[in-house]
Amino acid sequence: MARQPVELALSAPVKAHGEEVSTLTLRPLTARDLRVHGLPFVIQPGGGREMNMAVVAAMVADLAGIPLSSVDQMDPFDLTAAMGVVLGFLAPTTPPTS
Repeated sequence: MARQPVELALSAPVKAHGEEVSTLTLRPLTARDLRVHGLPFVIQPGGGREMNMAVVAAMVADLAGIPLSSVDQMDPFDLTAAMGVVLGFLAPTTPPTS
């Protein structure tokens, strides 16, 4: 099943392309996005993940079609919600088969 764009309502609007934006639509990740940006996290020894917020911000800008300067205006709550969308695009869509 193909992934679908995700609409994210912002708790505080941002300016993008000269307009006030209160909702972002993030398109699904592609392999190109991963090639250009890399993964949005680093896997630590022991299995934990450390988020790379510079990569997350760049991905959010590309996936939502807004400038990075607009991402910089986002409320931290909204940026972490967008990060959750990005991570969701990396999750399997179907359970693994044995």
